[in-house]
Amino acid sequence: MFANRLALATRSLMTSAVRRGGDGGVPGANLPFQIQNRFRLSVVFILFFGVSVKIMATYMKRRAVTSSNKM
Repeated sequence: MFANRLALATRSLMTSAVRRGGDGGVPGANLPFQIQNRFRLSVVFILFFGVSVKIMATYMKRRAVTSSNKM
């Protein structure tokens, strides 16, 4: 009963949001970075994933060292 009403309310809210138009309609209009300049986009992705990989590698290495020290 409650789930049915919740689903109905959600559906009506989403329908009204779509009717109002929402944001943009252009692919990439709501992204937090620009996609028009391919060179800049490539640099941003390389920096983001490069830093992310370094952080994850450091985290995994420290986790492996601390877990081996506990035994």
